[in-house]
Order: sequence, then C-alpha cells, then structure tokens
Amino acid sequence: MNYILIPYMDNSSDVATCLKSLLPQLENDFQVVVVDDGSQLPAVNDPELDIFKESPLITFIRHAENLGPSSARNTGLAWCRDRAAEIVILLDSDCEAQPHFIKAHKILHADHPDIVCIGGAIQGKGKGIWAKFDRLMSWFTSIPDSPERLVSKPLHLPTTNMSLKLQKLPNTHEIFNPAFKTGEDVAFNTVLRKRGELILFSPEPVIVHHDRETFSSFFRHQYRWGLHTYVIRFTLQGLSWKRRALFTPAFAIGLPFYALLATWLNISPWLKRSLGNIIYTPVLFIFYIIKGVAVIDGAVHPSKSLNINLSAKL
Repeated sequence: MNYILIPYMDNSSDVATCLKSLLPQLENDFQVVVVDDGSQLPAVNDPELDIFKESPLITFIRHAENLGPSSARNTGLAWCRDRAAEIVILLDSDCEAQPHFIKAHKILHADHPDIVCIGGAIQGKGKGIWAKFDRLMSWFTSIPDSPERLVSKPLHLPTTNMSLKLQKLPNTHEIFNPAFKTGEDVAFNTVLRKRGELILFSPEPVIVHHDRETFSSFFRHQYRWGLHTYVIRFTLQGLSWKRRALFTPAFAIGLPFYALLATWLNISPWLKRSLGNIIYTPVLFIFYIIKGVAVIDGAVHPSKSLNINLSAKL
C-alpha cells in the first residue's frame, strides 16, 4: 500500500478542499492519512470533515497537542512504515491536487527506481500583489512547465508535493528534525545529499497552493524563513556564542551581496518563463535584505527558530 500524508492544524476547510481533489484519483494501492496536529476542534468532532470519515480510503490520526509540522509528518511516516508503505506523497493541507497527480508520482518512481525523493510542480493561487510575491519567492524551484532536473545545493524542494520511497529512508521515527520550528524541508534536503541521495524535480505532478494574500502574512512567512537559516545551515556546531559572534558581523557586512545572489537565484528561473518578470526584481531584492536581517536575528537569538525542548536533537 502507498499513502498520501497530509498534516494540518485548525484549517479543516482547507483539508476538505484538499481531500475533495484527491478522492477521484485514489486507487486500490493509494490511500490518505491525515494527521491532526492538535487542532482546537479535533478532526473526529469536526463537521467539515464528516463526509471523509466515512471513506475507507482516508484515515485520521491525532496529536493531543500541537507539536509542529516536522512531528506531524514524522508521526504520519511512522504510521505508514508500520503498514509497509513503499511510496508516501507529502502534501500540505492548503493545496489541491490537479488531475493525474497520484499517477504522475507513481510513474516517476517507476522510471527512477534509484531516486528516493521526487518533487512536483506548485502553481500558486491567490489574489493581489502579495500573493504574487509569495508565489515568486516560495515556488521558484517548483515552477510548472519547467524542465525535469536534479535539484542541487543551495536549492531545495519544499515538502509539499514531494514523494518518498519510504523503505529506502533510515528506519527512524525522526525523518524530519522536530527541533526546527520551520525550515525542516531545507534540513531534510541537506540530510539526503549528505547520504549521497539525488533529489529530482518533475513538472508533473502539479498541485495548486493557496498563497498568502496579505502583506502581514507574507512578511511573517518570509521573516520566519530568514530566522531559521542560521540554525539550519550550521546546526549544533554553530550554536556556540563564539561561532555566532564571528558569523554575525561578517554576514552583516556581506548582506547586500547575499541579497543580490539570492535575488538572482530566485528570479532567474522565472525569467526563463517570461522576461517580463524582471520588473519584480527590485522588490525581491528589498525582501532579501529583510530576510538577511532575519538571518542575523536568528544567529543572535537561535531560540527563535528552535523548539527549545527538542533542540538537543540537532
């Protein structure tokens, strides 16, 4: 059996939309497991999800308290491993699967038997300019209609629309590091590369993601990404005050160069799609300056990006 794993907390209307997009595609060898990560209204009592609780193809499991996306995925993956799952597709709850989504993942794993991690395309959806910038900054490694390719450092694939050959991953309950509040997908990509694994992007399968439509939600998301950058890249070895004291002024001096490089890495794949996207470059540069400030903040205050009670696991 193979599974689609969906973690969520408190956004059951999004979960319902996501499940509706999956149900017509489910086959005998694919089912769905939904991990309720401590929602205030448990899935078992949520009327928005009643219709899905009756389906034998969908299973709900629950954390009594919110433990974060890493722990929710780890719980789901452990549940799948106990059932000898071969392929697990990771999907966020604020996404909708497009036609042939499941079939495309199956074909990719059959065509690439030695590749453990495969990611698909993400089509952003949302109204207004901030949804546009959220799309530009979040999904530049997962653009629909872009060529199939291996994803190399420093780029990474997001955990939504990612499928894994579970039996080829280490037999551990912590495939995703629960010490990180965010950025666990970057850390996971890094661990795979250290193990010598390849990471593949394919323009098929496709999902639609509901992007952030307000300035405040977009800004918070981008700042959080900057906050976790230092601890993701340097982990436990970088948490000593001496290492952080050396890094912080050096990075501050190089911040404009960081922003220029990050802006180029971000906009260049969009330019291949349309040269008109060049008009967004100045705003992207400004936000990478802001993310750089968040990197410094995260280096000075690493606790802001860590689950303190779990940070020893780094």
